[in-house]
Amino acid sequence: MGEAHPPSIPSSKLAESSCDKGRGAEQAPPLGGSMPKACGLRSAERSRAGTGPQGRGGEAPEEQVIIAVLAVRDARYYIDCSRQPGWPWRRTTLLSFNEIADQLCVKEGMPFLPVQKALRSIPERIDETATAEHFGRPPEAWQLLHEQVNNRLSAAATRLKFWRRLLAIESLLRDRRHVPVVQELGGFASILALRAWCRLAGTPHLSMEPGMFPGRLLFTRDSFFVDILGIRPDDEAIAKADQARRAFLAQPAFLMPEKDQLFFKAASLGKILSVDFLSRFWNKFSRAFLLRRTEEFSAIRPQAVEQLRRLLRSRRLRGSYSVPAPNSRFIYYPLHVPWDVQLTFRCPQCFDQMKLLERLTAALPDGWTVVTKEHPAAIGSYDVEPLRRLVAGGKLVLAPPHLNSLVLARQAQAVVTVNSKVGFESLMAGLPVITLGASFYRGAGLTTDVETPEQAVAAAIAGAARPDEERLARFLGTCWAATVPGELYTADAAKLATSAAGFALAAKQLET
Repeated sequence: MGEAHPPSIPSSKLAESSCDKGRGAEQAPPLGGSMPKACGLRSAERSRAGTGPQGRGGEAPEEQVIIAVLAVRDARYYIDCSRQPGWPWRRTTLLSFNEIADQLCVKEGMPFLPVQKALRSIPERIDETATAEHFGRPPEAWQLLHEQVNNRLSAAATRLKFWRRLLAIESLLRDRRHVPVVQELGGFASILALRAWCRLAGTPHLSMEPGMFPGRLLFTRDSFFVDILGIRPDDEAIAKADQARRAFLAQPAFLMPEKDQLFFKAASLGKILSVDFLSRFWNKFSRAFLLRRTEEFSAIRPQAVEQLRRLLRSRRLRGSYSVPAPNSRFIYYPLHVPWDVQLTFRCPQCFDQMKLLERLTAALPDGWTVVTKEHPAAIGSYDVEPLRRLVAGGKLVLAPPHLNSLVLARQAQAVVTVNSKVGFESLMAGLPVITLGASFYRGAGLTTDVETPEQAVAAAIAGAARPDEERLARFLGTCWAATVPGELYTADAAKLATSAAGFALAAKQLET
């Protein structure tokens, strides 16, 4: 991760693999060669490609789209969205990394490209050096910390996973490189492999993520990094953003996308035994062991173990929680989700948050403390001993995780953050914010931007400035203008219609 040059990886002999388990072994194709036909669109999909509202032949590239789906929920959402009157594309094809989603596509008559099936024609062992050279040594192959952390893989296993998915994607999209690709932002190997393919092939690409305000989506053309500062908002956008700001300040709550609500429940037996959680666990178990279907996110044991560990850690930390003393001088640093793409991909230099806290507290003068608290989506996900040690040292206050961040931010001399949503919420409240990493609000003239924890402490002690109100209003208008209406992975009929209209607005980025 973060290496200037990819390391030399020993070559391994190409093995033989079969595309279907029931067929004899077929020699894997050479780099840049053709995949076996069975690994492209299924025959039923090829015959259906010329009929129906999704399958008319002869569409121009701007009338087609390929959308990546990694879970069944994703596929269901896009199938439903594509049937809305406001959906912008005449032909939608799902690039499916999930065999249960493949079955759903067959049932619903949705064209799809099966990545898991294509992977069966890619050898388990490949010449990684030759593969890297074939693709021009894409930097994404060395930006895989997110995959390593979330799936507990070695660097070598993670990179092999990336190369195999990139080869599978090449086999499926080689003849479709003119068709735009849409995918959700993420740091997993499959997501980065698709982004790398689009960049190398010159394929128009949109990444999407939840927007800054509830019910809004942010789309970025040909990049996983957001740059909205060149957008000039009109009066309507500024007014809409001001309305959203007032609503938030009237009833502050963490700005949480609908798709993440299950993950934001506290680590508890109630969560582990909840209908939602048990249903998800059973679905993964039955698909993997009863139906023998492959899904991109199919790890069962690590997820179960992690939930139990989070429960135990959260209970061990209960005795360490406290609130800052009245009128005390402190910096508020809200902990990020430790495995979040905002750290693992967008700001890996700040990935080790315990080390960051150590540096912040070490730089403090007497009479100052750092107040921190666990992210509501990651209670019990942090190492207990480093937190306890820092609390015992008297320079760190660990606040209860369900205490509203804005309460702490308003008491603090400054909010220090890498690139969290709390930084944005604090700006909306007109509070001084110091940033350590790349974010959509860094560089807008509203924050104090530094490079190191020591510089952050110095800026807070010197008195970090509050954002200028007029400039803040325009920036919030920019945030509104940069986003479109929509909610990812909803099943609500009205929200699906709104999302389809939002995708139509986002699709205009592909026209330039």
